[in-house]
Amino acid sequence: MYRQSEEEASWRDQSILNDANARPRTSRGVNNQSRQAPGTTTTPESTAVPWSTWGEQPALAGTTTSTRQQARPTLDESPERQPDDYWVMPPTSAWTDVLGPSQIYLDDIRSKTGAFLALNVRKHQVDLWGDVEAIRLAKHSLEHLGTLSSARKEVVRRTKKWGKPERELTESEKRREEKKQRRLQEDKSYQGFPSQPQPYHAIFHVPDQSMPLEKFEGDKTAYLNAIRADCKSWITRDEQNNEYVVTGPIEANVFQAAARLRNWYLKQSRVPLKIDPLHLLWPPSNPVLLRYSPLPERFIPADLYVDDEDVRKYRQLEPIFHGNVQNSVKYLMNPSRAPAAAGANDGDANSHAAMANNNLIDLEALSLDAPQHTPIQQGTMDGLIERNARKLEEVLYGALESVRLTDWELTMEVIFGRYYLLNYPRHEDSWTLQDIADRLLPHPRLLAKVAPCVGTTYEHVQGLLEYMDNHGEAFADSPRTSYTITALQEPKLRPRATSIYSTRETQMAANAALAAPLDPLQTTLTVQNFTFDGHVSLWNCVTSERTLVSAATASPDGAYSWETRLKYARRLPSELNTPHGEFVAGLRRSPGKSQRLILMRVPDYQANIVCQNTKWVYAWKDYIIEIQKQEYWDIEEVEPPRPKQRVGSTSSLPIDLSLIPPHRTHFAVTMHREAWRNRFAQNLNLQIGEAPTWIPHDFTHGQDDETIDLLQQDAKALADIMTTVMPFYCEVQPVL
Repeated sequence: MYRQSEEEASWRDQSILNDANARPRTSRGVNNQSRQAPGTTTTPESTAVPWSTWGEQPALAGTTTSTRQQARPTLDESPERQPDDYWVMPPTSAWTDVLGPSQIYLDDIRSKTGAFLALNVRKHQVDLWGDVEAIRLAKHSLEHLGTLSSARKEVVRRTKKWGKPERELTESEKRREEKKQRRLQEDKSYQGFPSQPQPYHAIFHVPDQSMPLEKFEGDKTAYLNAIRADCKSWITRDEQNNEYVVTGPIEANVFQAAARLRNWYLKQSRVPLKIDPLHLLWPPSNPVLLRYSPLPERFIPADLYVDDEDVRKYRQLEPIFHGNVQNSVKYLMNPSRAPAAAGANDGDANSHAAMANNNLIDLEALSLDAPQHTPIQQGTMDGLIERNARKLEEVLYGALESVRLTDWELTMEVIFGRYYLLNYPRHEDSWTLQDIADRLLPHPRLLAKVAPCVGTTYEHVQGLLEYMDNHGEAFADSPRTSYTITALQEPKLRPRATSIYSTRETQMAANAALAAPLDPLQTTLTVQNFTFDGHVSLWNCVTSERTLVSAATASPDGAYSWETRLKYARRLPSELNTPHGEFVAGLRRSPGKSQRLILMRVPDYQANIVCQNTKWVYAWKDYIIEIQKQEYWDIEEVEPPRPKQRVGSTSSLPIDLSLIPPHRTHFAVTMHREAWRNRFAQNLNLQIGEAPTWIPHDFTHGQDDETIDLLQQDAKALADIMTTVMPFYCEVQPVL
């Protein structure tokens, strides 16, 4: 930003005094004598006018005003005293580029901060009146507008003019250019047929003759040309036999090209498997029965937006501990004859019986026979753990093989939380463990989830943090802060006008944008790092995010269960000439300790949910444990979208989240292996026909005893630790 020298500042202060003395005084309906006592002088910090003398109350930061309280002020209508502060606009930008058409941004800043602003065209600045906090917020918004205006300022010529001739290349630059041209000529020489017979050849037969040729070869054989250039081999097509012949002077390159043709065909022909959610049961340590029970109060489900009426219909599996199993069965079948148990009273028995008979709902009841309540001993459930491991191993193996050759972003982790049922059969009796494992959980119409929220305040997870400090190894950069933004955006930038366009060209750009309808994308933008001055440093954006494997394991004898998730998403290019890239270019981080984001609305990108993740990262056994604090902001609640302005202009002022408390705060616990992320990172850089070095067998029977059975046992161990050191937040008495 442009800074004034001390001489300019002193000259400016003197000119302000002269202007103030020469300016006609208008009362604006306020008694001027009440503003300043006779014989006193005013200073920038001691002359703040009370809100009551301005005719309107200050608006809360982060809110919008639907109607204008009064007409836009001019310099002659400003308060009858020198400004409390001022802000100088960038010297290279016109005031219309900074303040918008008709000074529309001044109205927004005034409604948000309560400060009085007036444009001083002669001094190319904005004069401000108000208290210290209102002026600080107003200058903060003006600074952001000035920065964006300077960044958009580019020298664009409307007509062709004479320019300086290109400078002559240096000797090193000439050698690099010649080397580049030779490489291009060499790559081009492998297109077509070889000039002489080659000593090595390989054949790849295409099994599917219905696959379009352009899908496999690309536009003008672009896909084949990439393999030819990388492997230094010739690839020709035999149309009669529907096969490709690979020839070349080096045997390894020839077989590598044939393997890449095979991998490319498999990638084009495969689609990710559609796998139903997998529900497993970890047998409790003691023989128990299970029954439905309502969820506790203040329970937060897995989905962000759920009606309270729907949450009241959800159920959880509750174990019954009443002596031995025989007594439990008699108690459930006839509560009036239940024997007295230690710590139990008649009131509890009657309430449980009433809940079991009256509180259950019938969601398209499944045709299940009444279970036979036979005693279940621990020895009969020993094979359940092994059976669960085999099921999960089979599902993971097929899912990983279906996405192994893709260049998508893959993630796999174990999430801990409370297991609950959304759609379930009406069943007023109890369930035995055998019936739960064999009949209820495998049913295709069962709908159940693991709610990842394990707390809403720091005190809820403090016990686990203290345990990890003593029994785990904290990372040096813990806690880490990252940001996730879900948005609805256009696939690419639409035509728009710039500030140098005429009215006719502006209208043409607007018509072109409306005439090119595009299907919007649901994207997720992740920001990992910022530079020292608050700009985005490391970021990525994905779309088409799907959950490929969801294997939830219910643990009835503990407060927490877990879910193994395998997800995939398509990564978008990290370029600034895209809607998400334009949004990232204007994204900033506030300098305070809170490290909140400062958002700028841009065309073709509509942010919906912003999440700030603070992660405490620990190494525990062979895993990485992340205890996350997730703070959510709903942008539609912060500032509803306004009517569309002219094409190419921003639709709102910056949204500083440091001024707005989060709408929701959740804590979550996840577990993963570092080897999982290292393997999946290879997929992001795959070229045409390349394959990663990992195979699904590495995840199911890998090195260092990396098996699914061990994964389930370690997840159970961590869930038991959480149950011991961290009571479930809904069952903790809230502090008033």
